[in-house]
Amino acid sequence: MKASIRTYGTTKDRLGGAKWLEVDVPEKTSIRELMSILGIADDEIMAVMMDGRFLDRDDHLNEGDRLQLLPFIGGG
Repeated sequence: MKASIRTYGTTKDRLGGAKWLEVDVPEKTSIRELMSILGIADDEIMAVMMDGRFLDRDDHLNEGDRLQLLPFIGGG
């Protein structure tokens, strides 16, 4: 099953720098499991969104989903 992941900042850089990353995962993969597969720690991501709505990390992916993984932003 394929899903597209939009990453930002250091997470994007670590995953090769592409704006969108297409991943192939087993059916019924949760967002939390996807993050683990990609090597993204739970505390790196502030929120997960799709189509303008926030998702729970225990939600399951569906074929063709387009997620945004939003990291914490720091600065001063």
